[in-house]
Amino acid sequence: MKINNQAQLICKIEKLIDLNYNSISISICKSLLAFSTLINLLFNSTETLNITLKSNLSISDIEYYSIFQFFNSLVFSKVLSIVLLIVVIIGYFPKIMCLFHWWVSISIMLSSTMVEGGEQINSIIALLLIPISLFDNRKNHWTNVQRVNNFYGNCISLTFIVIIKLQIFIIYFFASVGKFNSPEWINGTALYYWVNDNVFGINPNILESMSFVLKNAYIITIMTWGVLLLEFITSISIFFSSLKLKKVIYLTATFFHLLIALFLGLWSFFFVMFGILTLYYGSLKHKSNEI
Repeated sequence: MKINNQAQLICKIEKLIDLNYNSISISICKSLLAFSTLINLLFNSTETLNITLKSNLSISDIEYYSIFQFFNSLVFSKVLSIVLLIVVIIGYFPKIMCLFHWWVSISIMLSSTMVEGGEQINSIIALLLIPISLFDNRKNHWTNVQRVNNFYGNCISLTFIVIIKLQIFIIYFFASVGKFNSPEWINGTALYYWVNDNVFGINPNILESMSFVLKNAYIITIMTWGVLLLEFITSISIFFSSLKLKKVIYLTATFFHLLIALFLGLWSFFFVMFGILTLYYGSLKHKSNEI
């Protein structure tokens, strides 16, 4: 019996290693992460992002290696970053561009003080995608060309896929349970305060048209607790076996982030979350099959 169990375990591990990690979900995730940073740079000036050149940085300062400080020119660095991100979105040379993608994303996080959470997630996932991309021999990550068998590369890719999904689980899990210490989330009023916030709140014109909903204690409480429940279910759904249920949660969570973007204007955050959710629920297939 023990030998049979060991044989089954080895068989499962071999199937995992034999997966094709050039999946469309990973390609979509990388492009959406890059698109999130791109729209931040396109629609915001360096002054708006509060990115400035600093002359007193030393080689020991991590910000010294930011793309903006490295070239000592905000205009050139911004244009170069935009070009690099466009190449990432188009999908060319994933083995090389993964490094530049992370460099631009971490530079935004290091250099800008106008961050709202998406930049941190963006830079972390972009970093964790590097080991997977380094074994991607395709010219473009949108093509469906199978790579040459690489046992060690697949083992590394499998390891980082697990780490990425664990990271996403942690993001949603603590986004939910971390709010349990807040009286406003527990009593169901947090959403009311968020939409009325002077910085992150809803546009006053839209807010006025939704006053009936937002001033109804029962509706606002259900909506507030619904956010907690959705974030918690999204985190643990990685352990669900039902593909149909996962699809429903994926669509629901994506729609939830779309509503946040529409009403609160956090579009760059939406594309980051859309990207990681696509990877979180994305499927990998065996090398003998098409992706």
